[in-house]
Amino acid sequence: MKEHKTLTFSLYDYSCELIDKERNHYLNLEDIKKLGLSEELIQKITNLGSWYSSYLNPVYQMLPSLWQQQVCIAFNREANAVFEDVVAALPHIKIIKGFTDINEDPELREYLLHPVQFCKRKGISGYDQM
Repeated sequence: MKEHKTLTFSLYDYSCELIDKERNHYLNLEDIKKLGLSEELIQKITNLGSWYSSYLNPVYQMLPSLWQQQVCIAFNREANAVFEDVVAALPHIKIIKGFTDINEDPELREYLLHPVQFCKRKGISGYDQM
């Protein structure tokens, strides 16, 4: 594999990825292993992606995320720590932070208090039985 000059560490499509934007290439697990990252760090990246995938509302993706601010803070702390670990492990590659911190959805409280009314107001049908 050709040496990467720059990689973007991204939380995208509800997974955690390393992207070579110069070549428009998303690194798969085999590509990541070839970078020389430790198994522990690869597992942290995988775990972070799994955690991030739970950000979506399990009832319907267009509804507010159920993550309250405390969960967002813990996730942001871990995401930034893993990013820093990747930067430290790959000093010969420029690693760009391709994500921003997540915050609680401002509509979460309203959704939790009155889910049926919330869905009606948003034009989301099929949730009258909530």
